[in-house]
Amino acid sequence: MIVPAVGGRLRLALGCLLGLAWALSPARAQEDSKPEDFETVDPYTRGERAGLDAAGYVSLGPFPWCEGVTTVEIQRELGGLPILWVETEHFRIGSTLQTYKLSADKIERKRLSDELAWVRETFPKARIPAGKLDPWLRLHLYARRIESVHADFLRCFGLTEDDFGSGPQAIAPGPYLGMERKHTVLLSERRSSLARFVRFVVQRDGTDPMRERLPGGSLFFGISAEAVESWGHESDSALHAQVAANVAMNLAVAFRGMSSPIPLWFEYGWSHVASRRVDERYTLYARGTLREGADAWRWEPRVAGLVTNGFAPTWTDLAGKRRFEDLSGPDHLVAWSKAAWLLESLGPRGMRTYLLTVSDPLPRQDGLDPPAFRRDRELAALVEISGLGLERLEESWRRAALKATSKR
Repeated sequence: MIVPAVGGRLRLALGCLLGLAWALSPARAQEDSKPEDFETVDPYTRGERAGLDAAGYVSLGPFPWCEGVTTVEIQRELGGLPILWVETEHFRIGSTLQTYKLSADKIERKRLSDELAWVRETFPKARIPAGKLDPWLRLHLYARRIESVHADFLRCFGLTEDDFGSGPQAIAPGPYLGMERKHTVLLSERRSSLARFVRFVVQRDGTDPMRERLPGGSLFFGISAEAVESWGHESDSALHAQVAANVAMNLAVAFRGMSSPIPLWFEYGWSHVASRRVDERYTLYARGTLREGADAWRWEPRVAGLVTNGFAPTWTDLAGKRRFEDLSGPDHLVAWSKAAWLLESLGPRGMRTYLLTVSDPLPRQDGLDPPAFRRDRELAALVEISGLGLERLEESWRRAALKATSKR
């Protein structure tokens, strides 16, 4: 009822990726099951219009979640579980994340220091707790983080808000990158809470993070901190990186109202770019790249090794991939490298042309082979936009990949 053909690919891919999860961490297993009590009134906006406007929010709830479901109904169905809500310009977000104690990790502390500076500027009267992120603060941080992924998408692909909706220059009718409704994100503390939410809203069982199409034209992403911890990563940075990766992927998949699936390799390459912009150490959704040593997250030398030894998949190889199972560890590494290289070398104007081309609906033509047509169309677009033949395009990327290693 909810998931069309493209949505089926979403479900399968994320399910396979998350089959890599490990046993639940002892710290989480020993926690009391009672959820943390959340403050009724947001101490940052104080529930006032001025505070909401300062942060760019529409509402802290209640509001419609998707067609036929409201946040009030979700809360009631989950037995009164404390859920914090926020509706931003492009997203509807729910969170049951609990207080996070800051770690000693220098990279995370630097990132959070920059983010908390925004909090102080946006909510000058609020008192920020020392050494921790309370549930409301986490909601505000993730709302900003998620909106920043949307802003990056528009910037990287040369898009504006005027490109969508009913205007004369619109490239898709839906106002949200072509979709009818805002994207939705649920950030859950525990797997069980995510499972209850999914059972009610998505109408299927599952505790793993997932991406689904919802009724009325919206894409959903849900994840639990417990799942990320079970992979051996208890930091806020790890959760943030996964949220960025999956929101970025949903934006790319939803482009132009899901009129045509974008190339699978680019879908994942783009998501890895988004993840690594947050923290390079936590690009967890890449088969064959998990737990392979302390420096496994340093992808530039690994890509260079594939290039040097002749094992890097070509543009044609990647364009022919149609199922997540077909993407190997090297495929993920090179998909990230090539996506990042295209974004830099083609720039927003070139990437806009690329995205528009590969997302065009298929022509109605007898005897059309959709996979072959999409592959050939993508390769032709790369050649035309870059002004290079496939061999020269391959060589240009190889040189850049080797040069990137020397910079690390």
